[in-house]
Amino acid sequence: MTLRQESRPNFRCVRLQENCMPSSDRISHDQFPKNGAKTQYNPGITPDGSSLPPSHNPAPSLRPTTKNVFASLQEMFLQGREKAGVTFRPPQNSVSTRNFHSRSTFSNRGEIIAHRFDRVIRLESHLEYKVALTFLASANVADLAEQPPARSFIDASGKSFAHTFDFLVTFNDGRRFYLYVKPWAIVQKRSLQSILKLMTEQLDQRDADGILLVTDRDINPVALHNAELLQAGLNSNKPDVEAQLDQICSTLKSAIAIKDLAEMCGGARIAFRTVVRFIALRKLFPLEKGRIEPTSLVSVSASEAV
Repeated sequence: MTLRQESRPNFRCVRLQENCMPSSDRISHDQFPKNGAKTQYNPGITPDGSSLPPSHNPAPSLRPTTKNVFASLQEMFLQGREKAGVTFRPPQNSVSTRNFHSRSTFSNRGEIIAHRFDRVIRLESHLEYKVALTFLASANVADLAEQPPARSFIDASGKSFAHTFDFLVTFNDGRRFYLYVKPWAIVQKRSLQSILKLMTEQLDQRDADGILLVTDRDINPVALHNAELLQAGLNSNKPDVEAQLDQICSTLKSAIAIKDLAEMCGGARIAFRTVVRFIALRKLFPLEKGRIEPTSLVSVSASEAV
């Protein structure tokens, strides 16, 4: 999900820019006016009155903008991927059937990449983010679609209403369930259990086998930690480290700690996420339940997995 950036200035970046200037172009403290004297800023004139070269005062159309900087960074990123032998292909668009406003005072907006299904998943709350990651990390899930087509129901007073569920999850055994994601406090305050019971009774079995209520009480902290770690591993892509790890895994005969595998590929700071990526890709399998940590044991054999 997109996180709000802090508004504090990047002092380190400022210092780097200053240090990158030629010594002849740097402004010393002796050049600034003293005794309260004021001077008018002119981008083409130095404090001593001499003119700057044309390169120091570019035309407005050539000055960097946010859009130009982003385009330059994107081009550098793609060039780096090409040099590494990686072809960049963006994920497919979201399958959401409902558009939502990007701004809201009551909920969050964000997106994650479902690498297993090669598409973007759009989210409307932080709780949906947790639910989506947890289900995506489960080996029992065959598909996860957000904001499926709305379904019509009739309330207790006889009025018809349409509802769009948060997710439609399909398990490996073929069962399909709508996910109704809400904080537990709201479920209690609005007595949503009775509404869900009414919707379940009217649910067309051709659409789904049932409705699952998922609240913040159902999120396992350990499962969420592992899901976020696996997602970070999938977001990381280092072809050279992966090739080296593939070669090592082809010769593994017994269980090994994640940190030891990372050290064999250049160190934990370089290869830890790549090892985690292999776990997410089902190339390595944890042998212990609980949090995935550097000391966790993994194996190339799925039969030994927990």
